[in-house]
Amino acid sequence: MGLFNAVRSAYSNYFTLQGRATRSEFWYFWLYQCLAYLIMASVCVAISVALQDDNGFAFIIIGIFGIFHVIPNFTILVRRLHDSSKSGWWALLFLLSGPGTLILLIFTLLPSEGDNKYGANPHNIE
Repeated sequence: MGLFNAVRSAYSNYFTLQGRATRSEFWYFWLYQCLAYLIMASVCVAISVALQDDNGFAFIIIGIFGIFHVIPNFTILVRRLHDSSKSGWWALLFLLSGPGTLILLIFTLLPSEGDNKYGANPHNIE
């Protein structure tokens, strides 16, 4: 799955907790967000400097983008956990901050399992 297909899939499954997300879908969506934040921050800071606005404009735009992505970040994480045969409840580990984030990172790096209770192997579907 490429970058554009991953982003399209993440947005089309905005509220979907069922199913699976491949590693490429998950990590391409994160890459897209990092690039989007970088571009937005650069443009917003340039506009703020030009308007002598003390970056208030940048914080508002980037904050709106971040709030808009809370749900798809959570749902794609749950679907990624499903792909490695883990329950979506593991996503609550992010509440443990450091150790929880590390465990989730490891889970998101695990390869796709074959067919499991969350659906067919996505590599056979694509």
